[in-house]
Amino acid sequence: MMELSCYDEDDNPAYGWDVYPQRLSCYIQHKEPPSEESAVPGVLDVQNPYENGPTQNDPHEYFPRLESLDNGNAIIIFENSCSGSIDDTIVEARSQWESRWRRLPFYLAYESHDVSNDDRMALECMKIILADVWKSVSESWDRLIDLSNVHVDCLQDRIYEQPADESRAPELWTNASHWLKVERLVTIHTNVVKEMQDNLKELTSEPTIEDNWLDKSPGDMERIGLLVQEDLVKPTDSLNDLMYKSVEIRDSRHSLQLNTSMWRLSWITFSE
Repeated sequence: MMELSCYDEDDNPAYGWDVYPQRLSCYIQHKEPPSEESAVPGVLDVQNPYENGPTQNDPHEYFPRLESLDNGNAIIIFENSCSGSIDDTIVEARSQWESRWRRLPFYLAYESHDVSNDDRMALECMKIILADVWKSVSESWDRLIDLSNVHVDCLQDRIYEQPADESRAPELWTNASHWLKVERLVTIHTNVVKEMQDNLKELTSEPTIEDNWLDKSPGDMERIGLLVQEDLVKPTDSLNDLMYKSVEIRDSRHSLQLNTSMWRLSWITFSE
């Protein structure tokens, strides 16, 4: 996606990091309590697709047994990394978030949550896990912005050394293009978390359940979008303005010097 510079041991700008995109997917399954109609024997809200068995006794035909499937509240997280290492994933294996998820029942009991039954506890665990996933995403963005700030500092040092050097223009344009990609991706993440929040509220639209899905996640993504603007986009635009104004001043100075030389040449010719 991009390369980021850093300072070496001698405080000189050098190659630092490669930035790669990551992909993380969540599958969410919520078990709704039975309605009044479904509680009546013989009345079903949805036709059971597994009611009839296979038409032929084919040993290769898969026919799932409904009672053997897990139809309760569940979250399945799929994630891969470009390097293929589990250490480069957003939600690292056996690290902070996964260790926390293993102890969620104890946390819920300690924080006095309403966990009167297994379904209620599973729902509260789902809320915490999804919030932690978005926290991990926001922390990954924070790390990227911190490294990008160092990259912008290196770029500023090179531009301020010779502001009128127009050979730095392609580098500035490349960086502006990178920040545009980052800004668009943060905007997509912000829209996704808001849409996800609305869908989860519709998924559990029950009067006994509090609609507090992902309360802080939209604010975190909006904060990251503001950081991208203030720390990356605006400083790069300022460097662009500085370079173009410096080049304009240099060209104007050369033009004045050339006009003065032409006037002297004309005066000498006229005198002769």
